Amino acid sequence: MEHSPKIDFYKKRPFSDKLNITFVFLRENAWPYLKVQLLIAGPILLLVNIAAGRKQLAMFDSSVEKMQIDPDGFMIDMFGDMFGAYSLVLIAGLVASSLVPALCYGYMKAYRERPPEGITIAHVTRDMWPNFFSMLGYGIIAGMVIIISAFFLIIPAIYFMVVLSLGAAIICFEKTDPFTAFGRCFTLIKDKWFSTAGLVLVVFIIAYLINALFSLPQLVLMGLWTLLTLESGNPSVDMPAYMSSLQILFAVLQSFAGIITYSLVYIALAFQYFNLVERRESPGLMARIGAMDEQTYEEEGENY
Repeated sequence: MEHSPKIDFYKKRPFSDKLNITFVFLRENAWPYLKVQLLIAGPILLLVNIAAGRKQLAMFDSSVEKMQIDPDGFMIDMFGDMFGAYSLVLIAGLVASSLVPALCYGYMKAYRERPPEGITIAHVTRDMWPNFFSMLGYGIIAGMVIIISAFFLIIPAIYFMVVLSLGAAIICFEKTDPFTAFGRCFTLIKDKWFSTAGLVLVVFIIAYLINALFSLPQLVLMGLWTLLTLESGNPSVDMPAYMSSLQILFAVLQSFAGIITYSLVYIALAFQYFNLVERRESPGLMARIGAMDEQTYEEEGENY
C-alpha cells in the first residue's frame, strides 16, 4: 500500500501556519527524528561542545594567571585567547549548520515515502554525505558574502542572511550544487523577503531562548570556577573531578539543545521553501491534479 504522509509539504501557507506546521512535524516525528540526530550528529556536537567548554575554561585560567604576572600584556593575550576559543566555536557552528540540516532534510525526504515508525537511519543517511559537503561549501560561500557585506552596512548583511537561509533546503530537495543554490535563493525569495525574514526572526528567538536555557548551567559552572580560582589565588590549580563531570553533563545538555534549536530553524525554513516553490511552480497542485486524473481513470475503467 502506498504511503500518504499526514503533512503535505508543497502547499501555500500563511505565516502562522508555517510556524504551526513546524511544531506539528516535530511532535509527530519526535522520537524517530531525534533518534537519528542523536546517534549521528549528537556525538559530534558533544565532542565539539566539550572541546569548546574546556577551551573557554582554559582561556579564563590563562587570563587570570597572565593578569597577575603581566598586567600590561594582559589585554593582548586575552584577545588572542578569545580568538582561539571563538574560532573553535565558529568551526563547530559551521559543522553543525551542515550536518544537522543534512540529517533533518534527509529525514523529511524519507517521511514522504514511509511512516515515521518505518524510517531507519539508512533511509535518512542515503544522501547525507554529498549533501553535507555541499552544505558545508555553501555555508562558507554564504558566510563570506554576509561578512563582506557587513563591512559596508549592516542592512545588506541582514538582507543576504535572510535570502541565503534557504540554501540548505534547495541543495537537499533539488539535489543541486552550492553555486546553483546560491542563485536559486534569489529567485525563490523575490517579493517574499519580509515574510521569510519574519519567520526566521520568530523561530530564531524561540530557538535562542531554548538554547540559552540549556546553556545556563555551563555558564554558571564557568563563572563559579572563575570565582574559585580568583579566591584561591592559584590560577594553575586543576578543576575538581566533580566539576569536570558536571562540565561533561552540561555539554551533553547543550548538544541536545543544539539539535532541537537547529532543527526548529531548519524545519521552519523547509516549509518556507515548500511554500515559495508552490507559489511559483505549483508542484503540489500539479501532483494533486495528476492523482485526481488517475483516480478518475481507474473509476471509469471499473465501470466497463
